Amino acid sequence: MRLIRLLKHDLAHEVSIWHQKKIIDEEQAEQICAEYGVDYHGRSQHTYGYYVLSGLGYLFLGLSILVVIGENWQDIPRAARMIGLIILTLLTNLAGIYRYAQGRHGEAVALLLTGSILYGASIMLIARLYHLGEHYPDGILWWATGVLPVALISRSTILMILAMILAMIWFLVEASLHYYPLLYPLFLLANTWFLIKIRHSLLLFALLIIGTGLTGTYTASWLSSLADGLYRLDLTAEGAVFIGGYIIVLHGLTKWLAAHAGHTAYGALLSLWVMRSFILLLFIMSFAGPWRELLDADWRSPIATILMLLGLCAVGIILAWSDKTVFNITRVSAAGLASVAALIIISGEDSHAWLYQVMDNLLLVITGIWLIIRGLRLGISRYFYTGILTIMLTGLLRYIDLIGDYIGTAVLFTVFALILLTVAGYWKSRHAGRETT
Repeated sequence: MRLIRLLKHDLAHEVSIWHQKKIIDEEQAEQICAEYGVDYHGRSQHTYGYYVLSGLGYLFLGLSILVVIGENWQDIPRAARMIGLIILTLLTNLAGIYRYAQGRHGEAVALLLTGSILYGASIMLIARLYHLGEHYPDGILWWATGVLPVALISRSTILMILAMILAMIWFLVEASLHYYPLLYPLFLLANTWFLIKIRHSLLLFALLIIGTGLTGTYTASWLSSLADGLYRLDLTAEGAVFIGGYIIVLHGLTKWLAAHAGHTAYGALLSLWVMRSFILLLFIMSFAGPWRELLDADWRSPIATILMLLGLCAVGIILAWSDKTVFNITRVSAAGLASVAALIIISGEDSHAWLYQVMDNLLLVITGIWLIIRGLRLGISRYFYTGILTIMLTGLLRYIDLIGDYIGTAVLFTVFALILLTVAGYWKSRHAGRETT
């Protein structure tokens, strides 16, 4: 990923040179950079290092002011404290607006970032001054709400990232106190609008995906706990089912993004992390304990849970409709997940946990083999090494967990050895063939 970022920066630099030499016009330069998720104007006006150093400089300047204020906080009269904080925050943001009006966007963003930090510190200090800590997550919400419009107006990615991180912190704190964060989806909508209308950002896209998953998981768990009067961010069985269905949706989304020009960078990032999330989920479920918990779970609304899962699977299949291959992973995964979830909800026999555990471990091995073959066929090293790592970790976990007796473990390790030796032989023959040609 670091190499990709460097290549994107070099591409933007080259495009700016082409524009200066009149090889392409400004609109073409913007289109080329937008295709690869790069901000042409931000890259062409100043260097990346300039932005970083300027931002850090203003940030530490703001922190130094806060340290001085905090050290002498008790010695300053109450009215002077509040007025001083308001004036300091206001002047910093006005300076950022003035720089933005002059077209000096880099300095403007640095000042607005400092002003946003001062704004949050002012909220906390004034709340402390007047003992307004009755529901302290409201302070984080007001902070995020104040940063959001500034980010949208200034079209600043870093301010938008700050707003989304603050909103996510507020979400988690609010949920931990048994309150439903009702306003959080508005931040997700603003994030989506920013990505579509203003600027590409892989980090904002990742925050959008994570935030949507958090919202869905918490909503499913929260709705299922209403009958017991529990309102907290506990991962219930219904929330676990949502996570499985959400991975199906994301896999379908990777196909949709790959099929639409201008979104290939998002598709590549999402495809990589969906694969890793799927493998991580398989590793978590490779033990008998999680299966027993699901089988023993008190499914309060089994029909609603199954319908929720079928709806998520349907969305994933529709998004992956452009994939015309015979072995459509999205459809196969959706069918398998729906079948297993229905069996678990209907049967509820914890004595069958070992059967699901064995199936999960077999799926891990199959996934590892498929990734190895795909990596060799397409020449993509991350698939190959992920497949090798998947098989090796499966063997290690089974050695720790010891499924069955020592004979069964020895047989399992022998199978792993044969798989790896076969792959090694294929690798050697393939590269030998290339050398001879």
